[in-house]
Amino acid sequence: MTGKEVEIMSSGSIHLRLEARSSFPAKEYRIKRGSVEVRTFDCESDHMRIWSRLTPEQLSTHVKHHTVVARWLERRLGWRRLLRACVGLEPEIPSDSRAEASEVVKQEQAWV
Repeated sequence: MTGKEVEIMSSGSIHLRLEARSSFPAKEYRIKRGSVEVRTFDCESDHMRIWSRLTPEQLSTHVKHHTVVARWLERRLGWRRLLRACVGLEPEIPSDSRAEASEVVKQEQAWV
């Protein structure tokens, strides 16, 4: 996508949707169980593709080019977790319950 994207995101959202002003399909990103996933869909036909997991190389490309996606991921994950994900070292992260969130903190402390 070009610099003409529109970002739709609430502060508590774990989804990011980018829509191009041209005829390019929209892309939606999400963080699910510690993985970053993307799907594309055509806004005119409401045809959506299935979610696919971004590879460390794809994440690295976003970070390298300082895209909207990279900035969103840095805010959601923190720069350390994002860096680990870019080099393929980020372990699976449990879903967002309080008990599981404390386990994530323990895992991150073990990495430091």
